[in-house]
Amino acid sequence: MRRALRLAEHSRDAQDLQRLLTVVREPVPTPGPGEVLVRVEASPCNPSDLIYLAGEYPAARPLPAIPGFEGAGTVVATGGGWTRLFAGRRVAFATAEDGDGSWCDYAVVPAGQCIPLPGSVPSEQGATTIVNPLTAWSMVDRARRERAPAIVHTAAVSQLGQQLLVLAGERRLPVIAVVRRADQADRARALGAAIAIDLLDDDADEQLTRACRELGASLAFDAIGATWPERLLRAMGAGSTCVVYGALGETTEMHLDLGTMLSGECRVEGFYLGRWMRRAPLLRRLAAIRDVRRRFATGSLATEIAERVDLDGYPAALVRYRGAMSRGKVMLVPHGAELAGRQR
Repeated sequence: MRRALRLAEHSRDAQDLQRLLTVVREPVPTPGPGEVLVRVEASPCNPSDLIYLAGEYPAARPLPAIPGFEGAGTVVATGGGWTRLFAGRRVAFATAEDGDGSWCDYAVVPAGQCIPLPGSVPSEQGATTIVNPLTAWSMVDRARRERAPAIVHTAAVSQLGQQLLVLAGERRLPVIAVVRRADQADRARALGAAIAIDLLDDDADEQLTRACRELGASLAFDAIGATWPERLLRAMGAGSTCVVYGALGETTEMHLDLGTMLSGECRVEGFYLGRWMRRAPLLRRLAAIRDVRRRFATGSLATEIAERVDLDGYPAALVRYRGAMSRGKVMLVPHGAELAGRQR
């Protein structure tokens, strides 16, 4: 039998999730063709998971569903054929959009969405090598291909934001970091941000406009939504583009001024990693995976982990995570923290 967290219904209320997410016991699933069965050793909660729990994510899993978009563990069974190449290997994986997720102790996942982990990368780090770093990599790569002189990034000291600052710094791409507190602005500068702006400052919009003009920024990546795409476009000016990839604001509705869009020939785009992984050229995807894998192996990229929690304690831990996401990930460790943190 396996143990899994199943979501009964969607809710934006973090307190509700302690009631709606329950641990169930059920038969261990059998992998079919093109699939593998993974003994899950670690699985994080990302902001995208919170959006899914609220019922506002593109991936539509029938309820009651097992949440979780990524994880790491050891392949203990395969669906035959070429998937036998993964037998016994430790892998990072992304779950199927229309199937069960990773918040369980055994998960069936598409073999094509598994990445073998180097022995130097513990499973708890391997579990975070897909959603955040590949998103950050794609953003910096887009800026490089479009020859952007600088970019703007909101939620800039999130785990994804910190990884973006590392990648951008190595490419000498200036980043205007938008954060929520003065101490986060200091943190962003320490990580290499060219300019850091505390959005709680009374003149935050004026600071942002000056920074965009100074560095020539016309490309922004926004994790907040709500009013922020409009504010970013106004600050960057004519011909600018805002790419929205998250909804950390209080609402999933966006507010855009038509005059800004038309007179300035500005654009708002959405970014969804699953779609990027399907549509980006194969060589670009392989380059991203190889680069991220290498960086986690050498330690140049890493994820801060605030808590390691078992299945029973995970719903309550999600409440703490929602209130302090920048302090690090809450990591589900179904088989214990020692196994998740071991290098092998």
